[in-house]
Amino acid sequence: MKRLTISILSGLLLTLLALAYVGIQSQQAHAQQPSRATFWRFLDTNGDGTGTKNANGSTYTATGTAFYIEPPAGNVYDITRLIVTVEDTAVSDATLYGAVLITNGITIRRVSGSDILTYTDGVTITTNTHWSRFCEVKTVTTQLQAICEFGGLIQLNGDRDERLEVRVRDDLSGLTGHYFMVQGYRE
Repeated sequence: MKRLTISILSGLLLTLLALAYVGIQSQQAHAQQPSRATFWRFLDTNGDGTGTKNANGSTYTATGTAFYIEPPAGNVYDITRLIVTVEDTAVSDATLYGAVLITNGITIRRVSGSDILTYTDGVTITTNTHWSRFCEVKTVTTQLQAICEFGGLIQLNGDRDERLEVRVRDDLSGLTGHYFMVQGYRE
């Protein structure tokens, strides 16, 4: 009986030691993984959160003004979605943008140095309904919200000067509000 008790206790002790070892290994492995923090941020004219966020200005030229996000050196952002909000007196007219007529249009693109990938595939957004080509659109009388899912992550590396931008090329001063928000993860 005494041997059986010692054998059982030895077995329990070995089991506890093994579990402790596995727990320590798991904690060490978890500590070595890069941390991912969720973030939401408006695109702005400086790319770092300090610029103009409301894209309802009158000074946007035909070449365009970029509202963008660019991670600082040493950081990586994984963008999962873009939420566009257009606020105006009415957004139900399919031929207008908000209640404004625009001709040059808006594009979404990823810039990495001189390499530019246009997500709108050369087609510009010039009306309220054009957002539905790329995004899920919800409208209320005075507000349009477009939620663009990219079908995966758009990874932006600050060490390579990569950024995601929405380029605006028209006078949008007639809009009450016009915002672009991104959601994703920061590593």
